[in-house]
Amino acid sequence: MMPGPLSNKHQAPKLFSIRSMFVPLHNRNFSLLFGGQLISNIGDALYYVALPWFMLSNGGGAQALGIVLGVFGVARIGGTLLGGALSDKLQPRRVMFVTDIMRMVLMAFLSFLMFQRHPMLWSLCLVSALLGFFGGLFLPASMSMVPSLLDGDELQAGNSLMNSATQLASAAGLGMAGIVVA
Repeated sequence: MMPGPLSNKHQAPKLFSIRSMFVPLHNRNFSLLFGGQLISNIGDALYYVALPWFMLSNGGGAQALGIVLGVFGVARIGGTLLGGALSDKLQPRRVMFVTDIMRMVLMAFLSFLMFQRHPMLWSLCLVSALLGFFGGLFLPASMSMVPSLLDGDELQAGNSLMNSATQLASAAGLGMAGIVVA
């Protein structure tokens, strides 16, 4: 039998609507992930401004800043490489939870170091390396969460919301950091 105009093979594509974009937020687990990621990304953006500002305004110089940021980047790459395997072995939710808690503790410790006025370069490198490493472990786990919570049309909308939240949180965090350091 040949497919006719009303068969399933020739269904019209679903139209995009603003309302359909927010449907994933009705999923409790997705909403918790969304809110947590929003807050976490604001904190990340604050770090990206606060650390360079602190180092340069306290006489750290461009070379010291380059070392600290380089250590962060290399550690983040290493964490990302291990993060995929770790997320496969353990539950991604657990990996995300533990790594975000570790990053929160490290940020608090970094704040403490900043109040010391002239912390040693090695201490800033250590904290940056650990922040980069745990951030790298976090990434693969976070990317696997949305497909485990949503499917079908909700998955596309959920991915769109997560990416929008990341961009919004980055802009908000950078703006907040600018106000703080001004």
